[in-house]
Amino acid sequence: MKHTAKRLTALLPLLIIVLSLLFAPAALANTTISDLQTAKIYARLYSFYGSNEEIESAKDMASLVAALAKIDPYSHYLSAAELAAFDQSFDPNYTGIGVALEKNAAGEVVIKAVYANSPAATAGFLRGDIMYSVDGKPTAGKAPDEVAAMLRGEKRQLLTVEIKRNGYVVKYEMQRKDMAAPSIVYWMLDQNTAYVLIERFNVPTGQEISAAMEYLTGLGMKSLLLDLRDCPGGVMQAAGMTAGILGEDGPIYFNVGRDGYESFYNSKDHSPCDIPIAVLVNEQTASAAEMLAAVLQDTHRAMIIGSPTYGKGVFQSMLVLPSGAGLYFTTGKYVTRGFQDISELHGVTPDLLVRDAAAQQTQALAWLDKQQALAKNFVFTLGSYNAQADGAAFSLSHRPFSSNGSSYLPANETLKKMGWELHYYQNCWYGFNGTRRIIIDTAGKEAVSGNKSTAILISANTAYLPASFFRNLGYSVSWDGASQAITVSR
Repeated sequence: MKHTAKRLTALLPLLIIVLSLLFAPAALANTTISDLQTAKIYARLYSFYGSNEEIESAKDMASLVAALAKIDPYSHYLSAAELAAFDQSFDPNYTGIGVALEKNAAGEVVIKAVYANSPAATAGFLRGDIMYSVDGKPTAGKAPDEVAAMLRGEKRQLLTVEIKRNGYVVKYEMQRKDMAAPSIVYWMLDQNTAYVLIERFNVPTGQEISAAMEYLTGLGMKSLLLDLRDCPGGVMQAAGMTAGILGEDGPIYFNVGRDGYESFYNSKDHSPCDIPIAVLVNEQTASAAEMLAAVLQDTHRAMIIGSPTYGKGVFQSMLVLPSGAGLYFTTGKYVTRGFQDISELHGVTPDLLVRDAAAQQTQALAWLDKQQALAKNFVFTLGSYNAQADGAAFSLSHRPFSSNGSSYLPANETLKKMGWELHYYQNCWYGFNGTRRIIIDTAGKEAVSGNKSTAILISANTAYLPASFFRNLGYSVSWDGASQAITVSR
């Protein structure tokens, strides 16, 4: 049986994969006394919120579920039939033609993505094609899910699909095919920027992301727009693998039980990926998707744009009861490598707060375009006004210098040349480049970024940063003693 929730049973040891998703209530079915006894034992042993007198004194499952819900808002009872449907909901296999659908601005159902090696791909369907009819039945006025259901059926069963492109309606006959729906869709927005949408984290999502990055890199990807809006979460390990691929190796998140830290997910999946990344989030970005956004924020790997996320930093396990029914309840929470507790923080706060959905993507693309245009390598020479950015000469207003064995660069004009936004308020310069922040306190003669700080020098009313401090801002710094040159690279 395929499952993306941790299962607890009275007969089997604790299982494997942790899933955190949002669930709606289900009807409570008839249960046995052994179900009630089992549920009490496991709630007492494994519930993140513990047990209480009301749970222990419950006379039936309905009372226990009601009592558990008071302390655990994500607890959920499933009948045997509902549990079987729950299993099935995580099975990506289906029989259809291989398209993902959405509505366009005109309210028409259009193709969002065409899956590789599908009947739709063979027929030449394209993203943006309007779904006009299926087996002679018009799609006008229908939702994408309704049209998707019309496209599904039996393997090798013939169907007729009409699409509309450039004002012309074209009819196709094709056979349905057994397929596995991917959890992501992706394409190039232009010759430089790729778009990846994660609809849900399933077991293969990490491998799908890895394959997508390889494919998009081959198409010339120079920046990435990652869309996590409306993603409810899913398999936490898949999100951890994705974080490792896009971010850094090492601890990604920590599992925390009611007695404290229990384990952590350690990524070894990172491959060199130094392109700018912008991540879109909204109020329905939840659970594993929030964790991914938070980790990319922790590591300064991506600019997070949108509205504050849902705030679900806990995970649940499924207890399979003796009757075959299931009790879904919270068994722990996760904390990111930067110690963001998503539940306590009530979600991930974006680096750039943008609530309008259309404006979110516009702002993200503008930031990515700016990042692509920035120089990557800067060369400064001690005592000289002359400097270089990617080999192109430019002039400084203030010369770098050396003092007590350390090299210093003029803070404001160096940061601005590197693409930082700077604002002055009450003796402090506040800098932001999308993923990192710096405060330069001219009165206190100190610069702070994250948990790192350093003394600065003030000369001729100009603040100077130690060149070595740029390492704390995500740059590499090297020194050539022969030429007295400092190289700072992104």
